[in-house]
Amino acid sequence: MLIMTLPLPNSVNQHWKHARGFTYISAQGKAFRAAVDVAARLHGEKAPEGRLSVGIEIFPRDKRVMDIDNRVKSLLDALEHAGVIENDSLIDELRVVRRSIVKGGMCRVFISEYNPVVDITDNCAKIYQRTQRGSDGT
Repeated sequence: MLIMTLPLPNSVNQHWKHARGFTYISAQGKAFRAAVDVAARLHGEKAPEGRLSVGIEIFPRDKRVMDIDNRVKSLLDALEHAGVIENDSLIDELRVVRRSIVKGGMCRVFISEYNPVVDITDNCAKIYQRTQRGSDGT
């Protein structure tokens, strides 16, 4: 299983902008994409080939209202752009969970080969519990 800790993804509205009939990636979107590129190079691994299971833990930066599903598309597109995943259309299972507030915000991504017999919820929960032992969630 590939596990990456990344900055908090932009919302869709922050990531893409629209003007004069064109859609383009914003400066915030480019910065997030660059951060994911760096993390991917440092991590040095790619997701397995074929169908994928993806678990995402969102750690908000503060108590403001946030739709966690609004962060997923920019994250998956950045992972694809960085070469971590071949194409986000290969994801057969996707789970997104809100976790505790972390200063500055962050997300943790779990990517594994899709196996319809294995429940990604169990895998993510076990890994989360291991990371919490003696940790503050970062």
